[in-house]
Amino acid sequence: MRRKYIDWLRIFGIFLLFPFHAARVFDSREFNYIHSDATSSVGEAFMDIIWPWFMPLMFLIAGVATWYALQKRDAGQYVKERILRLFIPLVLGIVLIVPIQGYMARLQQGTLNGGYIKYLFTQFFHDFSDISGYRGTFTPGHLWFILYLFVFSCVLLPMFIYIINIRSTKGLGFIGRFFNKEWFLFLIFIPLTISEALPDIGGKNPFFYGLYFTVGFLMASNEESIKASV
Repeated sequence: MRRKYIDWLRIFGIFLLFPFHAARVFDSREFNYIHSDATSSVGEAFMDIIWPWFMPLMFLIAGVATWYALQKRDAGQYVKERILRLFIPLVLGIVLIVPIQGYMARLQQGTLNGGYIKYLFTQFFHDFSDISGYRGTFTPGHLWFILYLFVFSCVLLPMFIYIINIRSTKGLGFIGRFFNKEWFLFLIFIPLTISEALPDIGGKNPFFYGLYFTVGFLMASNEESIKASV
């Protein structure tokens, strides 16, 4: 059964991408591909409000959507769909779209050596020293969300399939019933806090976001927990 409020949350999150990334150009505190000499305290306040929950929400929603997707697809169909919807767009984006940001960064910083084609093969696809890419080096850029989502979908799939099979034969079980309790959702901050101390990649913590993805799946696997959290 499709949950329209999940779709609306996803749409809301996607539309927030535009003002959030535009505000980063005027952020005095953080490096970016393109940075204005003029800064904006309003833009910084807006980002401070958005960043703590924006990406966790997107991964949580993705986890919820994964539960519903696996109700209609087997593991093979799901992986094939992930390749078509995530991996192929990711590769095309890294080749065709992301390098433009690094190229503009090199232009602004005055470190560009040659034209765009030369930049691609001698700098972007050659320099892996700073995966953030803000200095024009190789990076998945803003597509890191798609990269992480594809990896999570594949790595966690065996566990998700196991949970689905257990739910269909034995019900929620002892652990599953905890998600019926509103107070249990608040306790999730404990593993989330621990995960934030684990290593990240280019400033993006896969353990932290992977946990949100998993929690979204587990919440969706128990209809009562979804009702309790809405």
